[in-house]
Amino acid sequence: MKFTTVKILFLMSILSLPQFAECGGNVWYVGLKFEPTLTVVQDIPVASLDQSWILARCLTKKDIPQKEMKNFEKYDEPLGLSFEKKGDFNGDGKPDRAVVGVYKDKDGNTGRFLLVLTRRQNKWVKSVLFKRPGRPGFSILGKLTKKGLGWDFCMECDDLSWIKWEKNHFVLIVADDEVP
Repeated sequence: MKFTTVKILFLMSILSLPQFAECGGNVWYVGLKFEPTLTVVQDIPVASLDQSWILARCLTKKDIPQKEMKNFEKYDEPLGLSFEKKGDFNGDGKPDRAVVGVYKDKDGNTGRFLLVLTRRQNKWVKSVLFKRPGRPGFSILGKLTKKGLGWDFCMECDDLSWIKWEKNHFVLIVADDEVP
């Protein structure tokens, strides 16, 4: 009896921690899994984005379960979150577009991606592709700040990265890295 009471008290103390309660699996989108289903993304064959890929798919607002849309909208616009961002991310005067999605490769491995496209000769071409291998789950783009363009995996947690233009290429900075 005493042992059970101790276990219950321990569990209650862990669940009361803000980070665990918000991001330990109780957030509706953390557990979502999206199926990569397309062979062409943003008018580009997926094998041209990554030679090992066979399927991919960009995430959109349509992927949000209807019952969670109100909860999602609590964060997206007020925090500047979106599945697609437009701008000039590298300062070259040409339009860029960033999108997030999921992929599957020839070996059955899956994951998430962030793709930056640049407008050249009236068509969008791949500028850079970043991958996060693992479950093909949720990710979203944040605001463009001095740190770079945010790539968030949780709208309420610190699971995020940034892409930033440095000298002549994009770099991926994960939250644990030093961010200038």
